Amino acid sequence: MITLKQINNQIVKAIPLPDIDPRPVKGYDICQEIYANIFLCARKRSGKTSALFKILKECATKKTIIIIFCSTVNKDPHTNKEIF
Repeated sequence: MITLKQINNQIVKAIPLPDIDPRPVKGYDICQEIYANIFLCARKRSGKTSALFKILKECATKKTIIIIFCSTVNKDPHTNKEIF
């Protein structure tokens, strides 16, 4: 059984949160979540890069931070440039 006991006369108020922007996020037709994690996994030559390019083109802005985990970044024979 849970019992409640008042230990002092302090009042705790909720933290004020900013209003949520009612406009839909950029790329809403692709993904409706505001902070989505998207995972692409498929066979070779199945269109992963094309799908990723479409998602980035539709959803990213200049202020977007993109983190990509890719173990084969320097193994592609078509891209011999360093990304960073």
